[in-house]
Amino acid sequence: MTVPGYDSYSPMSSRLRFAIDALALLVSKAAFIGLRLAALYLVARRADAATFGAIALGMTIAEISRVVADWGCDTLSLRKFSHPDRARAAAAFGWVVRLRVAASLVAMTLAAVVASFVVTLPSVTLLLMISATAATSLWLNLGVNWLQARALLRPTSVALTGIGALSLAAQLVIVAQGWSIEFQFGALLLGEALIVVLVLRLARRSMRGVAAYGEPVTLGTWFAEATPIAWAALIATAYTRFDQFYIAHFAGGETLGNYTLAARVLEPCAFVAAAFASTIYARTSGIIMGKYDIASAHGIALRSLNGGLVLGLSMMLMVLLFSLYPMQHWLPTFSGAVPLERIGSVMIIFRCINLSLTALIQAAGAYVAILRLTRFNLVLVPVLVVCGDRLAGVIGVAVGVALAEGINSAIQLRMFQGLYPRSVRQGVSV
Repeated sequence: MTVPGYDSYSPMSSRLRFAIDALALLVSKAAFIGLRLAALYLVARRADAATFGAIALGMTIAEISRVVADWGCDTLSLRKFSHPDRARAAAAFGWVVRLRVAASLVAMTLAAVVASFVVTLPSVTLLLMISATAATSLWLNLGVNWLQARALLRPTSVALTGIGALSLAAQLVIVAQGWSIEFQFGALLLGEALIVVLVLRLARRSMRGVAAYGEPVTLGTWFAEATPIAWAALIATAYTRFDQFYIAHFAGGETLGNYTLAARVLEPCAFVAAAFASTIYARTSGIIMGKYDIASAHGIALRSLNGGLVLGLSMMLMVLLFSLYPMQHWLPTFSGAVPLERIGSVMIIFRCINLSLTALIQAAGAYVAILRLTRFNLVLVPVLVVCGDRLAGVIGVAVGVALAEGINSAIQLRMFQGLYPRSVRQGVSV
C-alpha cells in the first residue's frame, strides 16, 4: 500500500517533493487569501482608520463564522482524503460535499447576524458581501484539501494565480475609478467564485473511473470524530481573535484600525506558516494511516519541525526589512501600527513552530490533546491580554499575545516528544 504522492522517493527527493507541495499549496491559497488582503489594504489606503477597523472586524467575524459552520470538517477531511486507498478517499469527499451545502448557509447567516450587531458597516450590501466570504472559504478548502491530499496541487496553482491576478486587476481599476467599496468587494467575490469552481472541477475530474467505497458514514459518527477538532478550532479562534474584540470594545476607533492593520499585514506570514503546517499534516497523516515506512516518522517529524523554525526566523526578518517601510510611507495615517508590527514579527517565529507542532500532533490522531491545550489557552490569552493592557496599553496587548505563543511552543514540544519517540521499536503513538 502506498501513500499518495510519496511512493518511492529517496530522502532528498522526498524533502524536495515536500517543499514543492508546500509551495503549491501556498501559491494556490495565496490566489484566494491574497485577494482578501489586497481588498483590505486598498480599503486602508482610501478610508480612515475607524472605517477600516469596522470592515476588518467584519471580515474577522466572517472567518469565525466559517470555523463554526465547518465544525472540524476541514481538518478531519484532509486526513480522510490522504488515505492510501483512493476509493475510500473519494467516498469521504462525496460525504463532505453534502455537509458543505448546509455549512455554507449556516456560515453566511451567522456572519451577517453577528456583524450587524457588533460593527457598523457602510452599507447592508457590504455586510452581505463580507458574510458571503465565509461560504466561499468553505468550498475552496474542500477542493484544495482534496488536491493537496492527492498531490495534485502543483498543476493547479498556475491557473489559480492567473484568476487571482485578474481579480486583483479588477479591484485596482475600481479603486482608480473612484467607485464604491461595494464594487471592490463585488470583484473580490467574483474572483473567489471562479477559483472555487476551478478547484472543485479539478477535484471531480481526478476521481473519474474511481468506484468510491468505504465504511458507512453517518452524521453521528462523523460528528463524534469531528467534535474534538471543532471545539479546539473554535476555542483557538476565540482566543486568537480575543485581542481584536477586546480593543474594539475598550478602545475602538483609531486604535482598532492600527491594531487590525498590523494584524492583517502579518497575516501573509501566518498564512505561509499555515500552508507549511497543512502540508506536514497531510503527508504525516498518510504515512501513519498507511503504515508506510513508520520507522522514519520521528525523523520526518523532526525535519518538519526544524523547517518551521527556519521559516519563522526567515519571515521575521522579511517583516522587519520589507513591510515597515511601506507602512510608514504609504499609510502614514496608521503610524501607530509600526511598533505593533515589530512585536508581531517576533510572534511569527512562535506561530510557525506552533502550527507545525499542532499539525504533527493531529496527524498522530491526538485531537483531544490539542483540545485540552486550547482550553488552557482560552484562559491564558485573555489574562495576558488584559494584564498587558493594564501595564502598557495596546503595546502590552501585543506583547501578551506574543508571550502566549511562546508558552504554547514549550507545551506542544513536550507533547511532540511523547507522540514521536526516537525508538524505532516504539513506532508512532496514534
